[in-house]
Amino acid sequence: MRSRPHSRPSPLGGDQQIVPGSRRQEGSTHHEETSVQGARVAPGRSARDRGRRGFPGLAGCDAHLDIGSGTQGAQTGQIMQAFERYLLECQRPAGVIVVGDVNSTMAAALVSVKLQIPVAHVEAGLRCYDRAMPEEINRVVTDAVADVLLVSEPNGRENLAREGIANEKISYVGNVMIDSLCDQIAVARSRSIPAKFGSRTVATRC
Repeated sequence: MRSRPHSRPSPLGGDQQIVPGSRRQEGSTHHEETSVQGARVAPGRSARDRGRRGFPGLAGCDAHLDIGSGTQGAQTGQIMQAFERYLLECQRPAGVIVVGDVNSTMAAALVSVKLQIPVAHVEAGLRCYDRAMPEEINRVVTDAVADVLLVSEPNGRENLAREGIANEKISYVGNVMIDSLCDQIAVARSRSIPAKFGSRTVATRC
């Protein structure tokens, strides 16, 4: 369960990806793999520009909107402007997939629905019921406008039903964070970081 009632991640979410599709085969551990053709778009700068490496084995982003930090309104507005320009200049996608609850999630969802492009929200339905958290506002708004809501836990379906969202729009697909862990656990175990810092090794079975 990942309702995160006390978490306050960065509003931008670093490498948070606004995904009109994916260039590699992807799928939850709970369902068969599917292949979607499209482009990956990140709101910030590339990992290379920041002097950081990406995750091994993962495809990089096709476009970076180059949006930095700022106030909630300024950052969200800048992402909306940049992402709208990207959508208008590229080949119109069949749909846009947004992930999580950061400012780029809500911004991309709003831009897409205004352009009448269907939106799918991964990690839909998570709620902490604290409107003082920017992420909670992002969750509620994104879920309200999304056409497909992909929940990571049964509680997500219940939360969406209470908000009047039709059941046929909701699918329980499992936790993509666990999928990511399982995908990268072999790489993590091959690193010498735990030994270097004297950390304990935690046994994880995927």
